[in-house]
Amino acid sequence: MSDLYDNLKRTVEDLAAPADEQEAMLRKARVGPDELALDFDAFAAAALNLVESGELSSEAYEAVRALDAHLVAFSGANNAAEWTEDALYHSSNWATARELASKVLSLMG
Repeated sequence: MSDLYDNLKRTVEDLAAPADEQEAMLRKARVGPDELALDFDAFAAAALNLVESGELSSEAYEAVRALDAHLVAFSGANNAAEWTEDALYHSSNWATARELASKVLSLMG
C-alpha cells in the first residue's frame, strides 16, 4: 500500500482508539484533541486518490467522508468544549467519532 493509505489508516486508528489511549498519545505529543482531527483531515482530503488508484473501496471512502463530516460538525469556536481531554471521555461526539473510525478501519481491512 502507498504511504497515503498507511497514513490515512494510522490517523483513523488514532481516532478509533479508546479515550485513555488518545489522551496518552496527545500528552506525549504535547498537543490537544484537535490534532487527532487535523491529522486525519490532511489525509482524508486525499482519500479520493486512493479510490482512483484502487487502494480504497468506494464504500470505505464514503465512510471516511462520513467521519470527516462528523468531525467538522462539532468543530469551531462555538464547540471549544468538545476539544478538551475531558471531552474525549464524556462527549457523545467523540464516542460517535470512535464508532465511525472503527467502521472505516473495518472497511480498510
